[in-house]
Amino acid sequence: MSSRPNVGKLDLRHQALFTKYYAENTWQGEESRSGPSSGKARTENLRRALARILTDLNVSVFLDAPCGDFFWMSHIIDDIEATYIGADIVEPAIDQNAKNFGRADVSFVHLDIVNQPLPSADMVFSRDFLFHLSYSDIARFLSRLFESDARYVMTTTHDPQRVTKNSDIETGGWRWMDLLRAPFHFPFSPLFEVVDGGGDRKMCVWEIDEVQASTRSFISQYTPKL
Repeated sequence: MSSRPNVGKLDLRHQALFTKYYAENTWQGEESRSGPSSGKARTENLRRALARILTDLNVSVFLDAPCGDFFWMSHIIDDIEATYIGADIVEPAIDQNAKNFGRADVSFVHLDIVNQPLPSADMVFSRDFLFHLSYSDIARFLSRLFESDARYVMTTTHDPQRVTKNSDIETGGWRWMDLLRAPFHFPFSPLFEVVDGGGDRKMCVWEIDEVQASTRSFISQYTPKL
Protein backbone atom coordinates (compact mmCIF):
# COMPACT_ATOMS: atom_id res chain seq x y z
CA MET A 1 0.00 0.00 0.00
CA SER A 2 1.17 3.53 -0.70
CA SER A 3 1.81 6.04 2.06
CA ARG A 4 -0.01 9.37 1.97
CA PRO A 5 1.56 12.64 3.14
CA ASN A 6 -0.51 14.79 5.49
CA VAL A 7 -0.70 17.78 3.18
CA GLY A 8 -4.10 19.11 4.29
CA LYS A 9 -4.47 22.02 6.69
CA LEU A 10 -5.27 21.09 10.29
CA ASP A 11 -8.26 22.99 11.72
CA LEU A 12 -6.77 24.71 14.78
CA ARG A 13 -10.19 25.66 16.16
CA HIS A 14 -11.36 22.05 16.15
CA GLN A 15 -8.04 20.92 17.59
CA ALA A 16 -8.39 23.38 20.46
CA LEU A 17 -12.03 22.40 21.08
CA PHE A 18 -11.50 18.63 21.20
CA THR A 19 -8.27 19.02 23.16
CA LYS A 20 -10.24 21.01 25.75
CA TYR A 21 -12.85 18.25 25.90
CA TYR A 22 -10.07 15.71 26.49
CA ALA A 23 -8.26 17.78 29.13
CA GLU A 24 -11.43 18.61 31.07
CA ASN A 25 -13.10 15.20 30.60
CA THR A 26 -16.13 17.03 29.22
CA TRP A 27 -18.01 13.82 28.38
CA GLN A 28 -17.59 12.71 32.04
CA GLY A 29 -16.32 9.22 31.41
CA GLU A 30 -15.26 7.36 34.55
CA GLU A 31 -12.91 5.01 32.67
CA SER A 32 -12.18 6.93 29.47
CA ARG A 33 -11.84 10.60 28.60
CA SER A 34 -13.62 9.72 25.37
CA GLY A 35 -16.84 9.44 27.41
CA PRO A 36 -19.08 6.84 29.10
CA SER A 37 -19.69 5.04 25.79
CA SER A 38 -15.97 4.27 25.60
CA GLY A 39 -15.95 2.38 28.90
CA LYS A 40 -15.86 -1.41 29.14
CA ALA A 41 -19.59 -1.97 29.69
CA ARG A 42 -20.79 -0.08 26.61
CA THR A 43 -18.14 -1.58 24.34
CA GLU A 44 -18.66 -5.20 25.37
CA ASN A 45 -20.43 -6.35 22.18
CA LEU A 46 -17.95 -4.54 19.99
CA ARG A 47 -14.93 -5.91 21.84
CA ARG A 48 -16.27 -9.42 21.31
CA ALA A 49 -16.98 -8.95 17.59
CA LEU A 50 -14.29 -6.68 16.17
CA ALA A 51 -11.36 -9.07 15.80
CA ARG A 52 -13.56 -11.63 14.04
CA ILE A 53 -14.91 -9.02 11.60
CA LEU A 54 -11.41 -7.86 10.70
CA THR A 55 -10.34 -11.45 10.12
CA ASP A 56 -13.41 -12.24 8.01
CA LEU A 57 -12.69 -9.22 5.79
CA ASN A 58 -8.95 -9.99 5.55
CA VAL A 59 -8.04 -6.60 6.98
CA SER A 60 -4.29 -6.31 7.33
CA VAL A 61 -4.08 -2.60 8.23
CA PHE A 62 -6.73 -1.12 10.53
CA LEU A 63 -7.12 2.66 10.92
CA ASP A 64 -8.96 3.75 14.10
CA ALA A 65 -9.90 7.37 13.50
CA PRO A 66 -10.50 9.03 15.88
CA CYS A 67 -8.85 6.71 18.38
CA GLY A 68 -9.38 8.83 21.52
CA ASP A 69 -7.49 7.60 24.56
CA PHE A 70 -7.36 3.96 23.36
CA PHE A 71 -8.96 2.76 26.63
CA TRP A 72 -11.34 0.06 25.42
CA MET A 73 -9.31 -0.82 22.36
CA SER A 74 -6.30 -1.58 24.56
CA HIS A 75 -8.22 -4.54 26.02
CA ILE A 76 -8.53 -6.31 22.64
CA ILE A 77 -5.53 -5.12 20.65
CA ASP A 78 -3.70 -8.41 21.20
CA ASP A 79 -6.64 -10.26 19.60
CA ILE A 80 -6.50 -8.18 16.41
CA GLU A 81 -4.43 -9.83 13.68
CA ALA A 82 -3.81 -6.58 11.82
CA THR A 83 -1.47 -3.65 11.99
CA TYR A 84 -3.18 -0.92 14.03
CA ILE A 85 -2.96 2.83 13.36
CA GLY A 86 -4.71 5.22 15.74
CA ALA A 87 -5.32 8.79 14.54
CA ASP A 88 -6.71 11.74 16.47
CA ILE A 89 -6.73 15.54 16.39
CA VAL A 90 -5.97 15.65 20.14
CA GLU A 91 -2.18 15.65 20.30
CA PRO A 92 -1.86 14.97 24.06
CA ALA A 93 -3.95 11.81 23.62
CA ILE A 94 -1.76 10.67 20.72
CA ASP A 95 1.42 11.34 22.70
CA GLN A 96 0.11 9.43 25.73
CA ASN A 97 -1.11 6.53 23.62
CA ALA A 98 2.22 6.24 21.83
CA LYS A 99 4.08 6.28 25.13
CA ASN A 100 1.87 3.67 26.79
CA PHE A 101 0.92 1.37 23.92
CA GLY A 102 3.13 1.98 20.90
CA ARG A 103 4.96 -1.03 19.44
CA ALA A 104 5.90 -2.45 16.04
CA ASP A 105 2.32 -3.24 15.02
CA VAL A 106 0.57 -0.45 17.00
CA SER A 107 1.23 3.20 16.08
CA PHE A 108 -0.44 6.56 16.60
CA VAL A 109 -0.51 9.70 14.46
CA HIS A 110 -1.65 13.25 15.18
CA LEU A 111 -4.13 13.96 12.38
CA ASP A 112 -7.18 16.04 11.51
CA ILE A 113 -9.17 13.31 9.76
CA VAL A 114 -11.71 15.82 8.44
CA ASN A 115 -9.15 17.94 6.62
CA GLN A 116 -6.02 15.83 6.11
CA PRO A 117 -5.44 12.71 3.98
CA LEU A 118 -5.90 9.40 5.76
CA PRO A 119 -3.05 6.90 6.21
CA SER A 120 -3.11 3.85 4.00
CA ALA A 121 -5.36 1.10 5.45
CA ASP A 122 -7.83 -1.62 4.51
CA MET A 123 -10.53 -0.45 6.92
CA VAL A 124 -11.31 2.93 8.45
CA PHE A 125 -12.96 2.46 11.84
CA SER A 126 -14.70 5.64 13.02
CA ARG A 127 -16.71 5.12 16.19
CA ASP A 128 -18.90 7.78 17.84
CA PHE A 129 -17.52 10.54 15.64
CA LEU A 130 -19.80 11.68 12.85
CA PHE A 131 -22.60 12.67 15.22
CA HIS A 132 -20.26 15.35 16.63
CA LEU A 133 -19.73 16.96 13.21
CA SER A 134 -21.60 19.50 11.12
CA TYR A 135 -22.92 18.29 7.79
CA SER A 136 -20.15 20.14 5.96
CA ASP A 137 -17.48 18.46 8.11
CA ILE A 138 -19.11 15.05 7.59
CA ALA A 139 -18.90 15.73 3.85
CA ARG A 140 -15.23 16.66 4.21
CA PHE A 141 -14.50 13.48 6.17
CA LEU A 142 -16.33 11.31 3.64
CA SER A 143 -14.37 12.96 0.84
CA ARG A 144 -11.13 12.05 2.65
CA LEU A 145 -12.45 8.52 3.06
CA PHE A 146 -13.25 8.23 -0.65
CA GLU A 147 -9.80 9.58 -1.57
CA SER A 148 -8.13 6.90 0.58
CA ASP A 149 -7.24 3.39 -0.54
CA ALA A 150 -9.38 1.75 2.16
CA ARG A 151 -11.94 -0.85 1.11
CA TYR A 152 -14.24 -0.71 4.14
CA VAL A 153 -15.57 1.75 6.67
CA MET A 154 -17.03 0.81 10.05
CA THR A 155 -18.90 3.61 11.75
CA THR A 156 -21.72 4.49 14.15
CA THR A 157 -25.38 4.96 13.35
CA HIS A 158 -28.04 5.40 16.03
CA ASP A 159 -31.18 3.35 16.59
CA PRO A 160 -33.71 4.83 14.12
CA GLN A 161 -36.38 4.91 16.85
CA ARG A 162 -34.23 7.57 18.58
CA VAL A 163 -34.09 9.76 15.50
CA THR A 164 -37.17 11.70 14.45
CA LYS A 165 -35.22 13.63 11.83
CA ASN A 166 -31.53 14.14 11.15
CA SER A 167 -30.37 17.67 11.88
CA ASP A 168 -27.30 19.78 11.30
CA ILE A 169 -25.18 21.09 14.20
CA GLU A 170 -21.94 22.95 14.77
CA THR A 171 -18.93 20.66 15.02
CA GLY A 172 -18.22 19.78 18.64
CA GLY A 173 -21.86 19.33 19.62
CA TRP A 174 -23.88 16.09 19.66
CA ARG A 175 -27.14 14.74 18.28
CA TRP A 176 -28.88 11.48 17.49
CA MET A 177 -28.16 10.54 13.90
CA ASP A 178 -29.34 7.79 11.53
CA LEU A 179 -26.96 7.40 8.58
CA LEU A 180 -29.51 5.41 6.57
CA ARG A 181 -31.93 8.36 6.42
CA ALA A 182 -31.82 11.63 4.54
CA PRO A 183 -29.67 13.50 3.88
CA PHE A 184 -26.99 10.77 4.09
CA HIS A 185 -28.63 7.68 2.55
CA PHE A 186 -25.97 5.13 3.51
CA PRO A 187 -26.73 1.67 2.02
CA PHE A 188 -29.51 -0.24 3.79
CA SER A 189 -27.60 -3.53 3.87
CA PRO A 190 -24.25 -3.26 5.68
CA LEU A 191 -21.85 -6.19 5.59
CA PHE A 192 -21.82 -6.43 9.41
CA GLU A 193 -23.81 -4.86 12.25
CA VAL A 194 -22.84 -4.84 15.94
CA VAL A 195 -25.18 -3.47 18.62
CA ASP A 196 -23.11 -0.94 20.52
CA GLY A 197 -23.15 1.68 23.26
CA GLY A 198 -25.69 -0.01 25.52
CA GLY A 199 -28.14 -0.72 22.69
CA ASP A 200 -28.88 2.77 21.37
CA ARG A 201 -26.56 2.53 18.36
CA LYS A 202 -24.88 0.13 15.96
CA MET A 203 -21.44 -0.13 14.43
CA CYS A 204 -21.93 -1.02 10.77
CA VAL A 205 -19.45 -2.09 8.10
CA TRP A 206 -19.92 -0.95 4.51
CA GLU A 207 -17.86 -1.20 1.37
CA ILE A 208 -16.56 2.30 0.73
CA ASP A 209 -17.42 2.17 -2.98
CA GLU A 210 -21.06 1.58 -2.08
CA VAL A 211 -21.08 4.43 0.46
CA GLN A 212 -19.57 6.75 -2.12
CA ALA A 213 -22.29 5.90 -4.63
CA SER A 214 -25.15 6.28 -2.16
CA THR A 215 -23.96 9.55 -0.59
CA ARG A 216 -23.16 11.36 -3.84
CA SER A 217 -26.05 13.82 -3.40
CA PHE A 218 -25.09 14.57 0.22
CA ILE A 219 -21.46 15.23 -0.72
CA SER A 220 -22.51 17.52 -3.55
CA GLN A 221 -24.91 19.49 -1.36
CA TYR A 222 -22.74 19.96 1.73
CA THR A 223 -19.16 20.12 0.50
CA PRO A 224 -18.09 23.73 1.06
CA LYS A 225 -17.60 25.63 -2.17
CA LEU A 226 -14.22 27.33 -2.66
